[in-house]
Amino acid sequence: MTNRPLFSILHTSARPDKWRAVYEDWISKAEHPEDVEYVLCADERWGFRRQPVLTVEPVAGDSAIKLEVWELDRDGMNTLVWNEGRKCYVDGVNTAAAASTGRILIVNADDQFACEGWDTKLSSFTVPGGYNLIRDSNLEFWPFVIEVSTGTPQEHERGIMVMPILSRARYESLGYVFFPAYESMYADNDFCEHARQDGMVIDARHLMFPHRHPLFDPAVKSDAAYEAQNRKEAYALGQNLLMRRRASHFGKEPLPQSKIIAVCIAGESFSLDWMLAFMGLRDELRQNGWTVVTHTAYATSVHMTRMLQAKSVLESIEQDTPIPDLVLFIDDDNLVNYGHVAQLIQDLKDFPEVDLAAGWCWICSTNSNVINVSCGMFSPDGLHLTYFDNLAWKKAREPRAIDWTGFPCCLMRFSLLKEMGTAAFLPLIDERLMFGMSGEDSAFCKRAVDAGHKLIADPRVKVQHVKPRAIEPFFPEQYENPKVAAMLRVHNEARWISRVIEALKQLCGFKIYVLDDESTDDTARLAKAAGAKVFSDPFPGMELNEGRDKDWLVKKVVEQCDPDWILCVDGDEELEPLGTEKILSVLRQPQFDCYGLQFLHLWDSPDQVRVDRWYSTFARQGLFRPSVAEGFRSFYEGRGVHSGLHVSNAPQGIPWAVMQVYLLHYGYMFKEDRIRKYNYYNRIDPNNEFEDRYRHTVQGDIPEVPADAVLKHAGPLELRKLPASMIPDFKMEESQCSAAD
Repeated sequence: MTNRPLFSILHTSARPDKWRAVYEDWISKAEHPEDVEYVLCADERWGFRRQPVLTVEPVAGDSAIKLEVWELDRDGMNTLVWNEGRKCYVDGVNTAAAASTGRILIVNADDQFACEGWDTKLSSFTVPGGYNLIRDSNLEFWPFVIEVSTGTPQEHERGIMVMPILSRARYESLGYVFFPAYESMYADNDFCEHARQDGMVIDARHLMFPHRHPLFDPAVKSDAAYEAQNRKEAYALGQNLLMRRRASHFGKEPLPQSKIIAVCIAGESFSLDWMLAFMGLRDELRQNGWTVVTHTAYATSVHMTRMLQAKSVLESIEQDTPIPDLVLFIDDDNLVNYGHVAQLIQDLKDFPEVDLAAGWCWICSTNSNVINVSCGMFSPDGLHLTYFDNLAWKKAREPRAIDWTGFPCCLMRFSLLKEMGTAAFLPLIDERLMFGMSGEDSAFCKRAVDAGHKLIADPRVKVQHVKPRAIEPFFPEQYENPKVAAMLRVHNEARWISRVIEALKQLCGFKIYVLDDESTDDTARLAKAAGAKVFSDPFPGMELNEGRDKDWLVKKVVEQCDPDWILCVDGDEELEPLGTEKILSVLRQPQFDCYGLQFLHLWDSPDQVRVDRWYSTFARQGLFRPSVAEGFRSFYEGRGVHSGLHVSNAPQGIPWAVMQVYLLHYGYMFKEDRIRKYNYYNRIDPNNEFEDRYRHTVQGDIPEVPADAVLKHAGPLELRKLPASMIPDFKMEESQCSAAD
């Protein structure tokens, strides 16, 4: 039926003198009565008469009020059916339902009344899928139950729905409203618990439909119909039947290992494609032995939405419901199927030490056309997000450890959600973040990682991201990585040189070239042993001039291997663990001829960095095309300071951009190194006011420069712990420091 009414009210009456008042109450309080079909199921036992209706008024002296209203017909929107068979309440409701044609069925009774504008209030409610009850015919595909309030004491705590409301899809999937074996009592418990098991309950408890029952309203007197419905036999039958139905999972035999998954759905509106995908996911999970319990939430704040979801899951276990094994988060713009979730379930089985496994999608920021993977690592400051290389991720076939993920399809153990709680979704606040705060998903992951939990993402679980335009990066069929060489001008870096070269090998192979500036320690030997090509100082005995040395070295690099790009670093700067992936992802489609890398200045120990002012923002050119490699010179040239010091690691004067790639700078990790370098720089470069005479390098180390001082470029001293994934895998004592530059 294409023009079916929106609502069908199923009224099983046992009172010829009361049903009409209920009918008129519902119709008069409907703002659109033309959308309402009223189905009355009458029973001759209680005085209803089967005879033609001739008048709309009762016949004088007749004790039984005839069904006068049905002659009015209301354009075919009223239906009278008779309660046959057992002639009990449950049979009456199911008989009325079989005669109804509406899309939403409302179970009514002689003591159940409407609220003002009930039809508009129900129809303005947005069901999962984002569909409005009046405007969208797609509801015929969606089985659901709406839970409202009736004023019955503890109705929600007791797990009942005094006035069931269900979609036609739910009714047709079962073939009944109330399980037919019931007579009256406990039928509503069965209806409610079955709907909750199937994850179909929509919370509309803010709507009140008054229930005037003699047990709760002194003004209402009990009568024969109440007594018949509440017979001890009806209670006993219902109680025994409900116990058997629970044991059989309401008609589905329990599997040997029943499992429970809580599904958290976030969003205000959902596409039809999303809705159909979710229904398929839910059904296949059930077929594979999972009990699915859904939790929907929406707020204008994404942080609040996640907190409401978590609150719903955590509160459910306080109401004597089984504890879920897993919690699945799905966003409103990602299409997730059973194959996706089954793989994540398997990942958690394969990696028992992991507490969260995530799928992924392509994401694109609103103010950029850059497309990235929806997971990755934290930057070393523990706040900014870094992404995996798109091409490397697309080719990956095994789960990978991550620091953060979005929640397009995110499966976690319930124990993780319970431990972290709702507050884990609150934003992290820092002025360096966009809008000064983090997203809810990255905040949760950050807190979980900091608490010692392990997270993974599975590159095989790619979910579709439903957006107005396709989100997918372009990958040419044949894509060779550019050839990158590394060059280092070093002096007395024996402590670091081996690990610095090892970190560069993943990016450069053995195309690593070192110019040793007359080191007095083991630097040259260790560099050769690590696989680098080492050149001795070509300008022995001449004045210090780093720019001259780098101009000479870059020519040697080009002669030796003719690279596409050259990366220049110092002997105490190690490329971060994900540096190779990040660099190659940029160089495959470069927008500039020169790029800068960011710095992490390790301070006092390998697991913390300095982050006050200049130390949190410093970036230096260091990756460039050989074609622009002319003229290395000091940053401070023309400022009246030593022009041979502090020379850039790329040619000056060409446009460049900063990569989100970090170098771990070890040169200032130890206090005695800092003091030694401070004295050295001030001896050969005493007039460097631009550097504030290097006072920032010894802040908190010498009495003249206290930790709380505010200096030209730094201070007060602020340190921050590195993310676990960024901490170098070594320990050193200050006594191991080298003695000279």
